Amino acid sequence: MSRLLWLVLVLEVEGAVENEITRQIVDAAIHIHRTLGPGLLESACPHILAHALRKRGLAVGCEVSLPLR
Repeated sequence: MSRLLWLVLVLEVEGAVENEITRQIVDAAIHIHRTLGPGLLESACPHILAHALRKRGLAVGCEVSLPLR
């Protein structure tokens, strides 16, 4: 799961508790790892995780541009 640390997720969920969002992310990542195995290409990870989170009803953006201060 360390490969997912660099992934930037933008979550816009009204009324959701941070712990519940975290649980959803970790649960999806574990499910992907168990289903597709440890040999998954690093470049595919963010897109697969984003798809899994969208199926769970979360709004997700990958590699989103953020303003620098």
